[in-house]
Amino acid sequence: MKKTVLLAALAFAVIAVAAALPARAQAPYYFEGYAGWYVPGADELDNDWIYGVRFGGRPAPTWGWEGNLGYFDVQASAGAPTIPGVRVFDDLNATLIEASFVYYPGGYNLAVLAGAGVGHIKADYKGGAGHAESLKQTDDSFIYHLGLAYKWNIGESFYLRPDIRWRKWQGNVYEKTDNEYSLGFGWKF
Repeated sequence: MKKTVLLAALAFAVIAVAAALPARAQAPYYFEGYAGWYVPGADELDNDWIYGVRFGGRPAPTWGWEGNLGYFDVQASAGAPTIPGVRVFDDLNATLIEASFVYYPGGYNLAVLAGAGVGHIKADYKGGAGHAESLKQTDDSFIYHLGLAYKWNIGESFYLRPDIRWRKWQGNVYEKTDNEYSLGFGWKF
């Protein structure tokens, strides 16, 4: 928990400092690959990598849109207890597809994101009263997210983008709020 709060505070500080930098003229579209750290809301699951691709547009200085295709696979925490009579996660992986509205305050490179999408969850459970030792389930979940990002331009065509997202899953198998901390490398065209 302390690590998550520290990472969030550090990311906010970096974004706050970066927001003071002026924006350059923006290309109308961008494509990026990203990787980062995924922090699931279920305590019995470890943090792990997330990766994916994003495609978006910025038709006006203060707003844009973005599509996101991502994947993560998190495992049970080492030494996570199995509670007698209670089924707990052993493994969880998801593919997610999201669309975001992106607001750029003052037309700068700081971005505020809000959006929704669908995530396909595959969950393995262990334990539970009156059940087999393990159970596998899948579910298509509605998800929505809020986030902050900043684009650091590298020349005219490329950029680096740190991104923080809070993602809420609304499904039958997994209904938690997760955090994502990622870094994208992108191309503007």
